[in-house]
Amino acid sequence: MTKKKNFLISTLLFSVIGLSSFVYYYSGSEKQVISAQEAVKGYLIDKNQQIPLYETSIARNLSLPAKAETKIVIEDDEHNNAENEIAHDMSGELPTHNMADYFRFLQTELAQGNSPSERTESIREHLLSTLPSDKAGELIDLYEKFTNFEYDAVTKAEEWRMPESADETLELIAAMQQYQQEYFGADTANMLFGAEMKVMEYNARRAIILNDLYSAGTDKEQLLDRLGIDMWGEEAYRAMNESKDPYDILDEKLLVYGNELAAVDPDTRQEEIRKLREIYLPPGY
Repeated sequence: MTKKKNFLISTLLFSVIGLSSFVYYYSGSEKQVISAQEAVKGYLIDKNQQIPLYETSIARNLSLPAKAETKIVIEDDEHNNAENEIAHDMSGELPTHNMADYFRFLQTELAQGNSPSERTESIREHLLSTLPSDKAGELIDLYEKFTNFEYDAVTKAEEWRMPESADETLELIAAMQQYQQEYFGADTANMLFGAEMKVMEYNARRAIILNDLYSAGTDKEQLLDRLGIDMWGEEAYRAMNESKDPYDILDEKLLVYGNELAAVDPDTRQEEIRKLREIYLPPGY
């Protein structure tokens, strides 16, 4: 199996981070055909079905205000939020859109034993000791189906090719989403994977906007705002922007206004970059 194929499978099964980075690595490719304007249409995750930002991996890197729309407790272990949400909520309410993250935590941190059956049994015991019996039984059944899905998905991933642009990444995300929904049903697939799929989609659509070769910077700014509000809501999107590192903001502005910067002579370009640094980097940076 090729190195790229291994990367695709590991991304599919274990982490949203890899594909998110991959989107930016390939963004700007000549193969990209979706315009910036098209990036805010036809969302894979219905924008009216708001998945809260605090349920996603994006929020782990932000200092968000403690409000209902954006609350999160930042933990060193990226899985602690899902674990704490279940372990301490004895009413039996389960995470809404990131259950796969919790299952992966169980597999990597809590499972004991040498055989798959022993490891599954140790997880069963953990869930029965953590949740009310009816909820534990429901979760155990779903976990066992999830482990079967992981094995089946390795074979399924052989049908997919690594994307070489942000719009091809959207096509891959759509294929992954369809497979998940066919396997589990739409509602269960959304409970398992909705949060990480939405992060993938958001990053791919951002890359399309940032690297559009024909749109003006002011248009890109408006489209980025529209995308963020559509996908996360106005309050959460504002909190995201307020939490950005100044250097990240500057890097984004250089992409946003990249078309204008490319159209001027080198001296003018350097002067415009200097102005952007003065605006977005505070003194001492």
